[in-house]
Amino acid sequence: MLSNTLDKISFWCLFLVVILLPVFFLPFIKIPVETSKGLLFVLGLSLSLIFWTAARFSDGKIVLPKTPFFFTSLFVIVAFLLSALFSPVKSIAFFGTMLDNGSFYFILGAFLLMFMSSIVFNDLSKVKKVLKGFFVSGVLLLFFQGLRLFMPKILSFGILNLKTENVLGSWNAFGLFAGLILLTSLFILEFFNLKKLHKIFLIVSYVLALFATILVNFSVIWAILGIFALIIFVYKASLMSTTKQEVLEENKENFPALTFVTVLLSIMFFISGQFIGNFLPEKLNALNTEIRPSFVSTTQVLKSALVQDPVLGFGLNRFGDAWALYKPDVVNMSLLWDAYFDNGVGTLFSFAVTTGILGIISLLAFILHFIWIGFSSVFKNYKKKEIEKYLFLIFLFILYLLTSAMFYAIGMVLFLLCFIFIGIFIGLYSHSKNKGTIVFSFLNDPRKSFFSILVLVALAVLTFSVTFKYTEKFISLFYYHMSLSAKDINKSEIYINKALNLHKNDFYYRIYSQIYSAKVSGLLNKTELSDLEKNVLKQSFDNSLNGLRNAILVNPNNYLNHRFLGDFYRDAGSLGVDGSFDQSIISYNNALNLNPRNPGLKLDIANVYYRKKEFISAKQYAEEALVLKPNFTEALLFLSSMHKELNQKNEALFYAERALSLDPNNIYLMQYLDSVKKDNNTLPVVTEEAEKKTE
Repeated sequence: MLSNTLDKISFWCLFLVVILLPVFFLPFIKIPVETSKGLLFVLGLSLSLIFWTAARFSDGKIVLPKTPFFFTSLFVIVAFLLSALFSPVKSIAFFGTMLDNGSFYFILGAFLLMFMSSIVFNDLSKVKKVLKGFFVSGVLLLFFQGLRLFMPKILSFGILNLKTENVLGSWNAFGLFAGLILLTSLFILEFFNLKKLHKIFLIVSYVLALFATILVNFSVIWAILGIFALIIFVYKASLMSTTKQEVLEENKENFPALTFVTVLLSIMFFISGQFIGNFLPEKLNALNTEIRPSFVSTTQVLKSALVQDPVLGFGLNRFGDAWALYKPDVVNMSLLWDAYFDNGVGTLFSFAVTTGILGIISLLAFILHFIWIGFSSVFKNYKKKEIEKYLFLIFLFILYLLTSAMFYAIGMVLFLLCFIFIGIFIGLYSHSKNKGTIVFSFLNDPRKSFFSILVLVALAVLTFSVTFKYTEKFISLFYYHMSLSAKDINKSEIYINKALNLHKNDFYYRIYSQIYSAKVSGLLNKTELSDLEKNVLKQSFDNSLNGLRNAILVNPNNYLNHRFLGDFYRDAGSLGVDGSFDQSIISYNNALNLNPRNPGLKLDIANVYYRKKEFISAKQYAEEALVLKPNFTEALLFLSSMHKELNQKNEALFYAERALSLDPNNIYLMQYLDSVKKDNNTLPVVTEEAEKKTE
């Protein structure tokens, strides 16, 4: 039957998405790992959806899980859609630069993936195939990353440079994935009757996963791993102690020793912190250097964002803008003072900032509804059939990933895997119950047939259209990377224009501007220009300026766009272009409005006033930068250099000594302070009255 064939194709398309997500990447083309996984996600989901739709045309029947959970899911989608619609930057909210993890289309795709998983993976035999494929894929990933520790250059594939770079995502996300494989190995070893060969494979998998977890040494992983290992231990022990259960009748004497050891190891590594945990990473030169906002700083941003935009939040996919506007003052005292974070301490906290109270309520309803379904299915009786063991395993999968999303920005792979397994759980649970599905036949009724076919056709056309547009945007990445790698500036210009024709975003426009700025610099270095070169110079100058203006038009709420424009006008002013310094100050102030706690922007403005010879204003802004960041060495050096030029020796010495006191081992600062001390210039001191005359 044709529908069976089409359903099989739909199954294998979705199956490949599940098993390839952890390991898929495009080598040697410089495209980020998560971006390449986005291509797999979109194409696999689209093909599965299209073939499933075609199968419904053939048999005229739609079978869906009978559960109100999908209405809770719809509530989340609507909440996120409203946040995107009322966002001040809709292009960022709906798509972002390249299907960003916080964008609406990504969230919609994740829920469609969940929905399709509940339909396609709807019986135990299919679920077994998916779980086996996923587990083997995960073990291969752990093995590959282990080899990379000893052969990093050979196994770099042109995109993996550091030892901690991997084909899953961030280093901590890799550690969380290793923890998931470890828990899966534990559960299967404790609750399933296995052949000897299978048991050996699982023990090897456990060891590989434990090695990877120790190597990453992320405290969040140890905490979550310890809690879930303890759940497995307590559950196994409780089953051993009851006389009513049958599933462990043959093995009830087996104490869950491996699980108990895992709990103890998790506690040890969590408590010891860096003392024990850094031993292996240091030996293998794979220290965890990932930085992220703290829980306290994220909650402060959340509170400020909810005060400003309580119902719909700051705007979908705009946590970075919220961070720039509301980050705590104490951050300026750290090395992260100028960092731009796309996510908070965890994925769920980031969504709380960007979607507001409506998003928080919808997510809580979604998660709590699923947990209620999970507990009601897993703990409803002590007699565990085979399907119920699989339900419990998948339920632990999902709880582990949801907990991880609370305390870490888990990235694309783990986020999508979470939704895939939620769909698998709902589909398997619904099909295991009597009357757990809804069968909707529409070929026998002309009215039903018309509307059903219309909806299916619209779904197929919409899926194809969205996939085509995404593919266009993805191809733009190739041209973007070609523009960066091109040795000839003219080729870079051609490639970046092709990229912009396919996908207009502020990031591409900033690169576009830099390419034309490089052309301007190259021409200015020449001693004499022909008339043609003068025209090219003017055109390149205008293109560079227009690129930054377009970046601001695309995304006026990203302070970086205004800062780059301020840099452009500052450099143009230094070249003698009239009015550029004033335009530079306006642009920097626009950036400052979006990032008011950034001392670097204050210093940028001070630098422009200095170039204008307005020294009082320059000093004022530099001092304001120091108020925001008292340990700002660059601002102290700026003030010292300015006073030195003005022959104000005491002030120059004062700021130089302050700078050195912040970094007493800095050789450059030592040499600079010596030069200030040895300066015996006898020029008259410039007074404030003289400065005012200069202005």
